[in-house]
Amino acid sequence: MANLKKAEVIADGASMGQETVEYVKGSLTDEEIGKTVSLLKVVWPDAGFTREYINWLYRENPSGRAEIFNAWDKGEIVAHYAAIPVKARLFGELEKGLLSLNIAVSPAHRARGYFKALGSRTFESACERGFGFAAGVANANSTLLFRRQLRFQLVCPLDVKIGAGPIARSPGRGGEERDYIQSWDGQTLSWRLRRPGAKYRCIKRVGSMSVFAHTGKYGIWAVMNDIDPAGVAPPEAGHLRWNPLNVWIGLNPEYDWAKSAYINLPERFKPSPLNLIFRDLTGRGRVLDPQKTVFSLLDFDAY
Repeated sequence: MANLKKAEVIADGASMGQETVEYVKGSLTDEEIGKTVSLLKVVWPDAGFTREYINWLYRENPSGRAEIFNAWDKGEIVAHYAAIPVKARLFGELEKGLLSLNIAVSPAHRARGYFKALGSRTFESACERGFGFAAGVANANSTLLFRRQLRFQLVCPLDVKIGAGPIARSPGRGGEERDYIQSWDGQTLSWRLRRPGAKYRCIKRVGSMSVFAHTGKYGIWAVMNDIDPAGVAPPEAGHLRWNPLNVWIGLNPEYDWAKSAYINLPERFKPSPLNLIFRDLTGRGRVLDPQKTVFSLLDFDAY
């Protein structure tokens, strides 16, 4: 840990018979990135984590470098909590917040309270740095931990639809003012569409561009979102000519599913519920109304 001399180090005593572990605020050195990737590969061996991807996600985000806390034991990272900076229009005001993303604990170090310890330190640091909120997408098991240990709100499960063609809209539906909608500009969109390992295509329309991501399933593409193409570097994969089926995951009160050729994805095809979670970091106790919340696949790192 020679490269971590300037990082914050907090000793956790062996009160439960465990080895002394150091909680360290991430400095995103090459060494730390490498050890983080090694841990993520152990926890999720089929997720395709690479050094290139983590470098893009943690270091290259135009909104800022990732907020990280790690638990170190004998020179190795045994637990990891990461959240990346985002901007969103929250209750009518543009705010800087965090998107909670990668949380991992080595199989040999589980059930020792690292989730709460690292998450709490991450958000304490975020409050000190002026972040106003945290959001994320959690599965059924981790949602309970986020709610009980880190005081997150369960906003609601995300809609998961499958179908074909464009999605009909009813402008103004659900109220004019949104509680939450993520803010993207040309710089952040260009970064998002450079995600290593992803395959994107697009359909250009007058004044907008629909972005699609390959799901890994033959003939099925995920609808990421409609974006303003001005100042955005287009995906290298080019233009989408035709595909049989689309998947849409997210929340949008303006979408009129009754007028769209989409149905709910059957539960047996869902590996786990995808729950939108939210935490106010300002101390004002703000919560989101699902009917006034807009959230798309572009807003979290599923594809």
